[in-house]
Amino acid sequence: MKKFVSNDPLRRFYDDCLDRKISVKSEREAEKFFNALFNFNDKLDALFSLTDTGKDGTAVLRKAFALTCTDVKLVNSSVIKFFEFLGDDDINRGAAKDCASELFLVAYETPRFLDNILIHLSNRLIDKPIVVSWFLLSICRARSDCRENENVIAIAKILKELDVQVSQLFTLLFPQLHPPNEVNDKNLNSLEEMLANEPQHDNDFAGKHITYTLLAL
Repeated sequence: MKKFVSNDPLRRFYDDCLDRKISVKSEREAEKFFNALFNFNDKLDALFSLTDTGKDGTAVLRKAFALTCTDVKLVNSSVIKFFEFLGDDDINRGAAKDCASELFLVAYETPRFLDNILIHLSNRLIDKPIVVSWFLLSICRARSDCRENENVIAIAKILKELDVQVSQLFTLLFPQLHPPNEVNDKNLNSLEEMLANEPQHDNDFAGKHITYTLLAL
């Protein structure tokens, strides 16, 4: 069967990256890769292309994260925008939700990614800190060891200082950052209950679609 080839140069660049015909080696190419991703008409098509085991999507994405995370302008225009893409309603359901979780973990596992996000957040340079909380909630639900990562905890602490409103789950994931009376509140469900009965959307926990009482951290 003849492979479909797009007439769109941006889409051809994206496909060539995933097919290992082009290697993303610069900030400019990484930004171009993200822009090509955002240019998809079908978000699910974009998502599944990245997690297709026959493609090089997660490896390319890891390179793109590594190349853009040092420049705060690129973090805001590419990384944060990509996290918003992963938090979209159309993506956070069914099999797509697992794919989104996998891609959040790609960011977490990218060397120096958390260090740079922590620096930018500490300097109050990230435009939408709430989106960073979506990222933390996703990785901490997916893997318990993420909750013990020093950078993850430091990022959560800054979000608390910024008064970013998040859900009860955030309080339970990072009890060391909250007064005992908040963590032990009789109206607060246990972490196990929250994880077992999580809402349909990842960003339900972060305030976009509120299903639990918001706590001002």
